[in-house]
Amino acid sequence: MTLKKAQEHQQNAYHLFTITYPLMQDPKIFLVVVSNLLKSMNYLHNHLLQKNNDERPEGWTIVKNQIQDILNLHEKSPIEFPRGQHMIICKNNYELTKITRQDIREYLLIQENMLKKHI
Repeated sequence: MTLKKAQEHQQNAYHLFTITYPLMQDPKIFLVVVSNLLKSMNYLHNHLLQKNNDERPEGWTIVKNQIQDILNLHEKSPIEFPRGQHMIICKNNYELTKITRQDIREYLLIQENMLKKHI
């Protein structure tokens, strides 16, 4: 069940990134993509724990933490806005964090590879 949920959220993220984003050209979609990716990663992690197999490549954990940081920043941000093909999130001190299309593509590939490995 958790593996199936992980796949569903991965597919949602992939669809949003490859179909919806090119049509809409709105980087705000990136936040929905990373939200779905984090859900997929959490379900996969739960699946691995249920199987008593907590085998996670170090890069996967780093990416999961980066995505969690992006979503936490998004929740606390006083302002965020699209700029070109990037999503910019401001901290309270106006320090900027940029989310790029390339970042999202890398996150998707890492999670996709991790899912394929455990299907």
